[in-house]
Amino acid sequence: RFFERNITDLMALNADKETMEEEDADFSRVAAVSEWNDWLYNTFASPWVKLFSSESSAEILRQLHPLRVNKYIFADTINPSMLFFKIMAPAVKKNRSPVSPDNPFSVLEKNVSNSIVAMLDSYQNFRDHLSEAMFFAIYENPWMQLLYPARSFKKAPTKKLEKNKAEEAALIEKDKQHWYSAMEKGGYEEGLIRIVMALEDSDHVIDRDALYEDERLLESSERFKGLNRKEFLRIVGEQSHILQVDENKALRLLSKLITTPEDRQTALTIARKIISSGSTMTKEQKAVLSKISKALPTS
Repeated sequence: RFFERNITDLMALNADKETMEEEDADFSRVAAVSEWNDWLYNTFASPWVKLFSSESSAEILRQLHPLRVNKYIFADTINPSMLFFKIMAPAVKKNRSPVSPDNPFSVLEKNVSNSIVAMLDSYQNFRDHLSEAMFFAIYENPWMQLLYPARSFKKAPTKKLEKNKAEEAALIEKDKQHWYSAMEKGGYEEGLIRIVMALEDSDHVIDRDALYEDERLLESSERFKGLNRKEFLRIVGEQSHILQVDENKALRLLSKLITTPEDRQTALTIARKIISSGSTMTKEQKAVLSKISKALPTS
């Protein structure tokens, strides 16, 4: 489950003012060292990197990124040994059946999985404690305190800073207007995904399993079978942005996307099915469902 949080919530996790002041001193030294390293890089390394870099070398590095390579090695178009799995996968998928709980291989799988989880948790705890110890060993030793005394992060406003803030505000406003204009664009698919996103985020808590169930529900619909995965995720991202800008207006404009009485009835049925799949209907979901019903009259 993913909960929406703001800066106040995060600050409440560290209410000890003295501890925060000590941490601020450490991070002011981190900032100073970072600025010094940045100056060294821009002065001595950056010109040489730019000299020997090109779009071709950049593209090679992009394609060799580990997150891409680990997809390539399992692609049947690149790795011939994966053709066997491509051929066998449909048959295996068609004949899948659950084994009994006491199946020795199932028990072994669970034991191995639990062992891996325990090992990764231990590694994570060790890594976190080691990182913390190294941080304090570097930035709290007397030499570092002498070279980089604690300083305040607060800076007096400058013309450049005020200009940056103005430009940032202009970009935010431009982005907001873009999503306002996008509220009326699209059709049944965009409207239904907007409904799903609004219902699931009604209490500002996202349940991952519930989202997966909603996705399966949408995929089972005839209208969504022609929608590929990439297009589906694009629509989800767009509708999420739209709801963040102005949820009330976005829901009121659903009638522009879902136009026929039949489609509206189907959308309302799916909305009620999504809510009924949970344990209890929250008051936030009731409020969102009421707005959706008003926006989509079926007669």
